[in-house]
Amino acid sequence: MGQLQGWFYQVDADRSGAIDLNELSRAQWPHGRPFEPATLRKLMRVFDVDFSGSISFFEFAALHKFVGSLQQAFQYCDRDRSWTLDPGELHMALTQAGLPVDPESMHSILLRYSRQGHVSFDNFVALSVQLAHIRAVFEKHARGGAAATFTWPQFMKICTNLSE
Repeated sequence: MGQLQGWFYQVDADRSGAIDLNELSRAQWPHGRPFEPATLRKLMRVFDVDFSGSISFFEFAALHKFVGSLQQAFQYCDRDRSWTLDPGELHMALTQAGLPVDPESMHSILLRYSRQGHVSFDNFVALSVQLAHIRAVFEKHARGGAAATFTWPQFMKICTNLSE
C-alpha cells in the first residue's frame, strides 16, 4: 500500500488528494509509456465511481489493481515479448483477464483495436475497460440471467454511454 500511495501522491501534482484526467495523463504506466487520452477517459469514466471528475486514492487503488491484472494477462499471453498481441494471443489474454469473447465478436474487436493485426497494451486496456463496462451493464439488466430485456430508450441510453 505504501508504494501505491507514493505513486498516487507523485501523480497528484496539485496535492488535492485526487487525480484528475490531466494528472493521470502524465503518469507512467507499464512498459514506461503513458496511455492514450481515449484510454484514460475510459478508465476515468469507469473508476470515478462518485462522478467527481477525479479519482480518489481508493478509486485509484481499484484502477491500479485492474490495470495490474490486465498487465499480467497481457504479459502472460505475449509469447514473443513484443508488447503486442496477435489475434490468438488476444483471445487468450481476454480469457485470462476474465473477459472471454466469442469468435464472431473477435473479428469486430480486431477491426477496431488492432494495428496491422496486433493489439498494443494500451489498446488491450481500452478494449478490456470497454468489455468490462458492457458486461456490467448487461448483468445489471439481465438480473442474474443469461438474457436481458431493454426498452428502446434504455438501449439508446446504454449505447450512447458506451460509445466514446
